Amino acid sequence: MLRRGEWLPVEWDREFGDPLDEHGSRGAAFVTGPGRCTGTVYLRVYGLAAGATLQARLVEDEDGSTVTHHPIGEGVGSAGSTFYAFPVTGYVGSGRRVKLEVTHFGEGEVTFGSSYLKLLVWDS
Repeated sequence: MLRRGEWLPVEWDREFGDPLDEHGSRGAAFVTGPGRCTGTVYLRVYGLAAGATLQARLVEDEDGSTVTHHPIGEGVGSAGSTFYAFPVTGYVGSGRRVKLEVTHFGEGEVTFGSSYLKLLVWDS
């Protein structure tokens, strides 16, 4: 469950390809630096009221501590399920790992449906 105003990392539980071994199986981190990435995150959210705000941001961790918050993107809830596409592009420094965090500002219980990440990653 996603609580109002509380940032929660998105967990990735299925992998279609990771030839550079950028992340372990399961977990929130999806790129390990040094490297660059570009792509899109697709989220399906249940229970977000029509007109309520959903926010997403990339976060960089180093040695288990958050060191950088990237800019926030926003989407708006719709009747029924809410579908949100969040573009991601950037550089990840050596020893850092990137994850996606989300929060919302609606009322009631909000949960995730599917979360899908389509990303190109390369060393730099």
